[in-house]
Amino acid sequence: MKELTDVKERIFVCAIVRVLAAWLAQETSAMRTQVHALLPYILTVANDTFYAHRNTKLAEKANLGAKADEGSSSGEHDSLSDIDILRLLLPALCHLAVEEDARKILLKQK
Repeated sequence: MKELTDVKERIFVCAIVRVLAAWLAQETSAMRTQVHALLPYILTVANDTFYAHRNTKLAEKANLGAKADEGSSSGEHDSLSDIDILRLLLPALCHLAVEEDARKILLKQK
């Protein structure tokens, strides 16, 4: 799969993965081979959004005292850092972790 550089494309992909994660949490047996084919990419997106969200929260926490001293918060807000796909994917990952093929894919990913 190609690397997404456009922010709008990345947000769109995150929205699709969110819907897919909700479906995977409810549906445990449909389209398993297709889900297993997409799982590495989904996990990559989840990993990227998790670290972006975590880094934003850590930066906000570190800058909290500095921003209070300045009196105003200046800087641009990255809407991609508000998305944490991994949290939404956790119920689906619970279902996938019990399957041998999906578990192999999960263990191969970072």
